[in-house]
Order: sequence, then C-alpha cells, then structure tokens
Amino acid sequence: MPPIPDGYAVASLKWLAAGDQQPMICTLGLDVVSASSPTPSEVANLVSTAWLSAWAITTLSSLYTFIGTEVTFGPQPGEGPSAEDVRASVGTLAASPLTSNTALLVKKLTALGGRRNRGRMYLPGGYVGEVDVDQNGFITVANTAILQARMANFYSNLVVPAPTLQPVILHQGERLNPGVRPAAFGPAPPPTPMTAFSVQRQVGTQRRRMR
Repeated sequence: MPPIPDGYAVASLKWLAAGDQQPMICTLGLDVVSASSPTPSEVANLVSTAWLSAWAITTLSSLYTFIGTEVTFGPQPGEGPSAEDVRASVGTLAASPLTSNTALLVKKLTALGGRRNRGRMYLPGGYVGEVDVDQNGFITVANTAILQARMANFYSNLVVPAPTLQPVILHQGERLNPGVRPAAFGPAPPPTPMTAFSVQRQVGTQRRRMR
C-alpha cells in the first residue's frame, strides 16, 4: 500500500461471507485536512454511514454481512492514529450471489491521465445476482446502471455533507533500488483527488477470496 501522507487517511470497508472467517476488504484514500479535523472514529462512522445510505442491506445478499470500516490516519509508514466502526449489517437480498471470488469491478476516476492517477475497487459479489451476469461475465445493462447510481450516491454522501471527505488516489514514490530487497522509494507525489466511481459491466475476480 502507498504511504499515507499527513492530513490523509485510508478507509477499509469490510464484509464477511457466510462460512468465511476472512473479511473481504475494499480500501479508499481520503483527504481529511478539509474535514475540520475529525477523529479516526468519526471518519470511520461517516464512511460506514455513507456506504449503507447508498448500498442498503436490501441490495446485499443474505449470505453477506457488512461489518464496518477501519480508518487509519497518516503519516504512514509510522504510527498514525486509527479506529474502527463496527457494524453487523446482514444483507436481505434473497437472490443467489456470485461466487465469493467474483467481484463487482469499480474504477476510481480522477481529472488527470496516466495509470498513476486511477485506481479500482473489487466489491463483493454479494451485490450482484447470478441471474444478472451472462456466461462471459457481463452484467446486464439495466443492472449496471442501478449499480452505477449507487456508487454515485456513495461518492456524493462523502463529498457533499460537512465534514467533506474527499476520496483520493494515494501514490507511491519512485523506486530507488529496482531489483533489490527491501525496496526503497523516493518521496511520494501528493494524492490525486477523485472525481467519480465508474462501475464496469464485466465482473472481476479475486483469487484470494476463495481458498
């Protein structure tokens, strides 16, 4: 993971699938400088609330549980403060979900070009029913639009109310010793503000989510 600069944070949203003891995690960089100096606990609560407001438990398979958000403030590496907002929000959607190693792929967009200035999230397959995905892994057009609207709502829930939590892309500095361990990196560029999330029609896979 790239280092977390002072004034920024990483939020880790977590889910559990039935019968699995290892949580599924999606991370998101946040600018907390402009958020009136909130605490990690406040930010964790705000992120969980923003998520559940956009993605209600009725949109999540009954085989999945959203278990909350962990937030770590910069500077990292180091000993930046952290906190966790614990939830037990069990999904109520009866439709059969995708297999646990199949995920909803969401791109993180910015106003700048280049690989450095974009990212992605792999949301649990509990948000997509098997009936909504064809044999080539493509979600129906209609359902993709619904999923996109929910991600847009999540973004708005973070940036519109006070305190504003602006999502960002964190960066790693240039590697100074290619091919040598441990790796050494130069200073990291400033984080890049995100402008939106973009739900992809074709699902992705996460091998580590199926053991």
